[in-house]
Amino acid sequence: MFYGEVLKDELVDDGTFIRYTIKVERTFKGTTSPVEIITSENTSTRWVAEAGERRVVFAMGSKVWGACSPIDEPRRAQETIREILALKKTKRATVEGEVAYEAGRNEVPAKGERIVVKGPGGTFKAVTDRNGRFSMSVPAGRYRLVPPAQFEPSVPYSRRDIGGFDLAPGQCAQFQLTPRAIISPAAPR
Repeated sequence: MFYGEVLKDELVDDGTFIRYTIKVERTFKGTTSPVEIITSENTSTRWVAEAGERRVVFAMGSKVWGACSPIDEPRRAQETIREILALKKTKRATVEGEVAYEAGRNEVPAKGERIVVKGPGGTFKAVTDRNGRFSMSVPAGRYRLVPPAQFEPSVPYSRRDIGGFDLAPGQCAQFQLTPRAIISPAAPR
């Protein structure tokens, strides 16, 4: 993760990839060279930058993908840098997600469900809001999520194992919980 000025952007490999040459001005994580070359697939999920822009770059190896938020847009660079620096000072992490009931082929938010997370910092609890969402702040460490008995995880967003996941300071683990076989009392029959 670094901040720098995009010096050049060019299509390569018959237009399959976009290669960016970036002059690194500040490194936040990992090691960087004074000039980094990164690529992005030239698809709908590509990362888009233009020469002359200054960007916070979230790359893995020499690849970068499009973001679903403005976190790496030039106009947000200084705000993103402030947030990165604040995260480096924190000792806490976040566990969040959504809980829903099956309602035929649809899902209905599960309001008022109690979610429990256990780990080295103790037992943490949250109750889902009217949209079925929950969020809790926990100390960094290894945790397990204990969903209500009638729920099981389905396609967790950022973690695959609710029975044991590690959270570094500033990190967020997201989960989506759906019922095993319970139909929402509010669901049409």
